[in-house]
Amino acid sequence: MTAYLSSMAKYHLTVDPNLAVYGYFVADCAPYHVPGFIDRGATAILCGNDLIASGVISTLNDMNISIPGDISVIGFDDIPLASTITPKLTTIRQSRTGIGKCAYFTLYSLINGVPVSRSLLRPELIKRESVAVPKPRVAVKNENDPDSVMYVNPDLYNHFSRLNMM
Repeated sequence: MTAYLSSMAKYHLTVDPNLAVYGYFVADCAPYHVPGFIDRGATAILCGNDLIASGVISTLNDMNISIPGDISVIGFDDIPLASTITPKLTTIRQSRTGIGKCAYFTLYSLINGVPVSRSLLRPELIKRESVAVPKPRVAVKNENDPDSVMYVNPDLYNHFSRLNMM
């Protein structure tokens, strides 16, 4: 959420807090949020992981909404499921080996009294079939979502809202 809000603020883009929601990192959370995103005019859904994205795709299919014709879906992690669902999921790949090496190096360093401040891994965009140029959509509803960043983490939302105004 921090990365999303930071990027939006960097480019002076307005965040609709009802389109930035917290959910559990499982596919089953999608049906609770996707209809609201559609009603609010979303053209893409960026998910915190590929499992959520698979749930989003399933929910959109149940709603007879075309992916990527009507809405794009992007995941994160590039787990094996991402290349087997329909449509194949565009995602951000993280190197599992790289994560493991960084974890080992960090633990080894800390055990030996060497402080570690941060590790930087470079993710990779894996382009597949779930993303297209957006079609304009009109919001038909604008009610507040209780899982919105505005309610769940108001300090974070307000911090980046102030940055966006500068």
